[in-house]
Amino acid sequence: MLHQNFLDEGSTVLEAVGRASAGFGSGSETREPEMPLPNLRPFQECMIVTLRNERQNGTRRGTIVAATGSGKTRLMTEDGLESQQEGGHKKPLLAIAPSIYLVYQLATSFALTERAKMVEEARNANGGSSSDARDTRRRHNYVVCSDTERSSTPLLRSITNKQVLAVMLRHHHLGDLGYCRFFTTVQGAGRFWNEVMDFIRVTKGIDESPDDPVFQTCIRDEVHSMSGPNDA
Repeated sequence: MLHQNFLDEGSTVLEAVGRASAGFGSGSETREPEMPLPNLRPFQECMIVTLRNERQNGTRRGTIVAATGSGKTRLMTEDGLESQQEGGHKKPLLAIAPSIYLVYQLATSFALTERAKMVEEARNANGGSSSDARDTRRRHNYVVCSDTERSSTPLLRSITNKQVLAVMLRHHHLGDLGYCRFFTTVQGAGRFWNEVMDFIRVTKGIDESPDDPVFQTCIRDEVHSMSGPNDA
């Protein structure tokens, strides 16, 4: 019930964003509303700078530890978007969360945050008008879940693990796999990774090492609930 309520609410919000108009009865074309992102808190900015510096120094992993409600999802979103941009959008992003509710929450955060950034960039480029937002079609946010959990929205598309290989191959062929993000649960991560290994073998050969990094960034939400003390 909680999961369905979240999806219903999210779908309503996204629909409202997509249908926002210039004014009641104006008859003008649909445009993006003014939705500036709230400023990052000082500790969030500090964490993002630290993670950025660690990447530049060659560190491949980092952990964010913060209290509930302090804005970890925003941090993961900002750092994930920045990481993909730093990599030149050559590789996709993977995010794993312990429940489908958190998966949709994280995926929605990525989609809406990036959309708001693009609207802001367009407004600055057009002298204060946000009506000409950058096209978001090149960004693809896929929630990988079971058939019973599927619920696509204008900015998110739900797929099953059986569809992952075909989706990755299609974007690989189109040359925009680096503009894709995949969000999945801990329970489904094993099956998801099997599809990724098939993707490696199809695109690079059967003898290619499966350790080749397919993803620019891998995010694990609520990591304390997924691993033991010796599994960082």
